Amino acid sequence: MAELLNRMDPSATTEILTSIAADDPNLDQSIRYLMFVFEDFLKLRPEALRTLLGRLDKKLLTVALKGSSPALKKHFTSLMSTRAAEMLNEDMQALGPVRIKDVEEAQQKIVAMAKQLQAEGLISLQSGGSEEFVE
Repeated sequence: MAELLNRMDPSATTEILTSIAADDPNLDQSIRYLMFVFEDFLKLRPEALRTLLGRLDKKLLTVALKGSSPALKKHFTSLMSTRAAEMLNEDMQALGPVRIKDVEEAQQKIVAMAKQLQAEGLISLQSGGSEEFVE
């Protein structure tokens, strides 16, 4: 279910999850836990995000971040060199208005790339604080 919702239009996903939450809050929480959305990059380990950044098309990232929260923009740029972060910010400003549909599409492509990198074993999409170790 989570995979299906990740592939759907974000507004439809929100509507479905709201409906599920009204009927079964526990099921809603379980599905949301299994989903990975663009804002979840805030929780990602820096090493994983750096690996992803190395594979991303910068134009795609520019469009995706254009419509994201200031915290998420800062999170991505904090992992870049000063010059790369400046260039990204300049590109976002020069881009002008962008359709929400284009921003969401770019964000979905980046999430898909992150999932592909996870499938290849190159990164983990688990948040940094929840990892357990054994000796």
